[in-house]
Amino acid sequence: MSTGSDDFPFSVAQQKALIGAGLHASLLAQFLFGIYTGVLGGPLHKGNRSASKDRIVIGSITALYAVTLLNILISWIYTSVLLCTTGGTLVEVFIASVIEDYMPTSVHVLLDVVEFLGYVIADGLLVWRCFQVYGRDLSSNWLPIGLLVLEISLCITSSVYTCVIRLQPNPPTPHISKINDDINAVANASVGVTSVVATFMICRKVYMHTESGSRSRKRYQNVLNALIQSSAVYSVTMLCMAIFGFLDTGFIESSLTVVEISEYLGCFSILVGGLAPTLMIGRLSISPREDTEMSSARLPSDLMPCASQLAGSMKVNISQGDVDKHESGSPGVEHAHIMEVDRIQSNA
Repeated sequence: MSTGSDDFPFSVAQQKALIGAGLHASLLAQFLFGIYTGVLGGPLHKGNRSASKDRIVIGSITALYAVTLLNILISWIYTSVLLCTTGGTLVEVFIASVIEDYMPTSVHVLLDVVEFLGYVIADGLLVWRCFQVYGRDLSSNWLPIGLLVLEISLCITSSVYTCVIRLQPNPPTPHISKINDDINAVANASVGVTSVVATFMICRKVYMHTESGSRSRKRYQNVLNALIQSSAVYSVTMLCMAIFGFLDTGFIESSLTVVEISEYLGCFSILVGGLAPTLMIGRLSISPREDTEMSSARLPSDLMPCASQLAGSMKVNISQGDVDKHESGSPGVEHAHIMEVDRIQSNA
């Protein structure tokens, strides 16, 4: 390809914009990862004193951190390779960033696998929470579980297709690139939808078994707020990734702006996939003790990692059911809530 200004279809400003987007996204990832590392301390500190059954939550957020660390490390190393080792002119660096030939095929596939693995772990943890809230009833959880299976299948398909086109001796054609972008977009959409559905089902379960303004509703509110807020950021990010994936035509000339925005979204999605659930657990772990007790007293113990520490407090709350009945003004409803949670906890 000629690098003359008359033959090359991109201006210097466009070249700098695309290269800068990759660099700035990498720097943003480093900044967010520092925040992520600081947030991780709270849940892990609480987890050291939690029961063995809460190791699923602690193990999941630890695995998410490890996956994110590997992704950030690979991205940072090869950003340095792109800018400092590949070629010597702006045009050469621009072309390398577009076709991504500065990264070995094995590393590129590993990066895709690690990225999707983080999404699967994050959604798996959320679906597992939903499963616990519904008393481990498969018939009530067929939708989020089915969406999780679909998500895993799409992530595997995307990784395999990426591996196949990367093994080809020539760069992919725009048509093949468009197919790859669409598969990735569908996979990202499935991640967002799984998160939305699982969160909705958890909230629906709580709202169905509590009355507006009741003590039970207030006791749930702290957990629900943390769950909804973290899930909203994660889901919106993944759905935006899917939208921009579909907007990518496969032709860099017509999709340059889309590619630049996708650089930032891709960086943010990798971090938010691990940061959102960790931040939710961290927020609960540093909540005032009374607030946390009220939020967890009538939830299944597996819903949050520090709940096992409050088992004794839960027994006290349940044994004082007559006091709650009197204060709520609705004895039958409050008694039904307590019996329902007793049933779920016995099944757990």
